[in-house]
Amino acid sequence: MGSYKEPNSSSRVDEALKIGIFGGGVVGGGVVEILEAKKNHFKTLTGRNLQVAKVCVKDASKDRDWTLPNGCSITT
Repeated sequence: MGSYKEPNSSSRVDEALKIGIFGGGVVGGGVVEILEAKKNHFKTLTGRNLQVAKVCVKDASKDRDWTLPNGCSITT
């Protein structure tokens, strides 16, 4: 068996950790809002920025009652 090699973390420190969310309803929108509100806490803990990059929804034309973060897009 091969041995596990830890990724080079120094080259990844400047990269944002991009995540996607499935669902843009009450729960999904709430998760997006919480992640946006806790960005600084995440940065303090990990040294990396957190970015919600995409939210996957059933109907992209539907109005949402939460704010889409900068750099984030809705997809189906």
